[in-house]
Parts: sequence; structure tokens; C-alpha cells
Amino acid sequence: MTTWETVIAWLADVGERLFKFSRTIAAKAYKDFGDDALMIVMNVALAYATGKTGSEKKQLAVDMLRASAPPMATAATWLVETVVQMAYGEYMSIQAMKDTDGDGILDWKDVCPLLGDAGCGVTPDGCPVPRK
Repeated sequence: MTTWETVIAWLADVGERLFKFSRTIAAKAYKDFGDDALMIVMNVALAYATGKTGSEKKQLAVDMLRASAPPMATAATWLVETVVQMAYGEYMSIQAMKDTDGDGILDWKDVCPLLGDAGCGVTPDGCPVPRK
């Protein structure tokens, strides 16, 4: 093995160890602050459904998490952003399983998410079957 190949192998090993370390740190931070982050992400999503870009919402959530959880105030930016991203992923998972009108069709594929079964069933796209 040449010196150059040895250096590249060493750098790859260091990179892999750093990645595993950062993933472990992020998982611990999410365990400790994930509930706070999820609540913040949900509030930001509801308060700013329109009018702000995704990156503006993310920055707002990062700032709010830093303000509400003192240990996060001094944490590295990548860590706080990672916790917010993890909370956003959890929030989206919750939203994907939502059925607002209770008709058995999840909102993300329900054409009529606020119009449930009116007594005659619903169509495969979630709209009430008209009465005859």
C-alpha cells in the first residue's frame, strides 16, 4: 500500500468514526429535546401555514428551540438543526396518518378531507357517496 493509499484509508476511517459519533450525539439530543422540538415544529407549522418559506420556518424553529431549552442555546448549530429536522420528520409521519373526517381515507389521499361519510359510504378518493 502506498503512502497516499494509507492516508486515504486513514481519512476514510476518521470520517466514518466522526459520522457515527455525530449520529450518536444527535440521537441523544433528540431523546432529551425531541418532545420540545416536536411541539415547536407543530406550532410553527400551524402558525405559519402560509407566508414563510420552509427554510424560514426551520430557522424559526431552531431559534425557538435554542430559546426554550437552555442546553440547546449553546449547542452546535448542526446539532440543533438536526434535532429540528428529526422533529419535522416525526411531525410529517403524524400528518401522514391523519384522517380528519374519520371516513377511513387518510387526509393525504382524501379529495374531500372534511366531508366524511354522510350515511351512504365514501368513494375510494374519500368523498361522500351521493344519496339517491
